Amino acid sequence: AVTALPGFLSVASETVGDLESSSGKSALHLFGVYDGHGGSEVANFCKERLHGALIEELEAEMREGDRGEDECSWQRQWERAFVACFNKVDAEIGGVEPRNLRCENAAVEVGGRGNDESSARAAPEAAPADAVGSTAVVAVVGSSQIIVSNCGDS
Repeated sequence: AVTALPGFLSVASETVGDLESSSGKSALHLFGVYDGHGGSEVANFCKERLHGALIEELEAEMREGDRGEDECSWQRQWERAFVACFNKVDAEIGGVEPRNLRCENAAVEVGGRGNDESSARAAPEAAPADAVGSTAVVAVVGSSQIIVSNCGDS
């Protein structure tokens, strides 16, 4: 399953390390590829739900604030948001409480130069957890950064 969501979120420019934005806001675009096994249910669930969960977790990270970190704190916020997002969606698929999960294979990479209303839809009905799964690769693209993260079992 594939997702392409142009303008899926607009955030404060410093949230993506974009110090060149004159408006103070940066439009972000999301692209995702979900490779399911044991059927297409989990991949399709990720396609419909993952971007909404990412918005929820990123907004939670922005509410938390700086946490006293150095100038790269926006990168750490994205890392935490992606890990929490992957764990949340994994919990929704498997019916496990998010606090008991850990996406051991999550990775976040950022490349490039140096809070609005979300368009998140209601969560679709959870997919069956028996012998199914998915790998997710998600890229968030802004005017000066590309943030890529992946999680899964392959």
